[in-house]
Amino acid sequence: MKIRLIASAALLAAFGGSAIAADLPVKAPPPPVPVCIWCGFYAGLNAGYDWSNSNAYSSSISNPPFFVDFAIGSNATIAANRSNFLGGGQVGYNWQLNRSVVAGIEADIQGVANHSSVSGLKSIPDPAFPGSPLITQFSGSKSLDYLGTVRGRLGWLFTPNFLAYGTGGLAYGDPGLTVNWVQCRPGEGIGCPNVASASLRNIEVGWTAGVGAEWMFLSKWSAKLEYLWYDLGTLTTPASILVDHVQGNQLAFNRASTRFDGQIVRVGVNYNFNTGGAPLVAKY
Repeated sequence: MKIRLIASAALLAAFGGSAIAADLPVKAPPPPVPVCIWCGFYAGLNAGYDWSNSNAYSSSISNPPFFVDFAIGSNATIAANRSNFLGGGQVGYNWQLNRSVVAGIEADIQGVANHSSVSGLKSIPDPAFPGSPLITQFSGSKSLDYLGTVRGRLGWLFTPNFLAYGTGGLAYGDPGLTVNWVQCRPGEGIGCPNVASASLRNIEVGWTAGVGAEWMFLSKWSAKLEYLWYDLGTLTTPASILVDHVQGNQLAFNRASTRFDGQIVRVGVNYNFNTGGAPLVAKY
């Protein structure tokens, strides 16, 4: 009898435990960690248009006191338009600080189809030769073969896939300047014998700032539109000497300068490696 009671109690406990366990809620598996589409390294290509802010060439000719021959000192400013195609590539890294804020750093370099030239004339009255002014002809060319930047970016996600940002930092390039001067007095029958030339090319470092927008149109691909303002400073040629090639006299010192700054509008495409892990989500 005792054995039957013990066996019945054991069976009841087993079935009752199973029923209680069946009524307990089942814990759901944790949701997958979302991939941060605005985190990690990216690289891409860009193309756009560059136009100059400062188009003027400044030319100066100064006579030392003991150079009293044919040349007369003069100053002139000559305008020239410059606008060019550019194209290149960029690399960068993003951090998504919370659900709306993205910070990053980007470096880029572009080749620039940039070469412009200008020429002009200036007539200078000469008290020693009334009615026979001295004519100075100036011609110059400026070029920029490449332009690069290293910039910080800070942006706001208006939607998970659309980023608007501000950007600024360092700009660098290789501006070059070549100039020529010719002076003559019409009617002398010897042409224009007084000539000088100068050229200079340097790697210059300046600054840049701008704004942009980027759209993640596929899981790892984004397209961007960007506007930048840059300034590489002023390039001034070393002094050159105006020489009378007929008489061999040294006549005057010549200098020329122009500023290399401008604006860029460009489009680009990036491949995002998404190596930054899960995004940081602010808790409220």
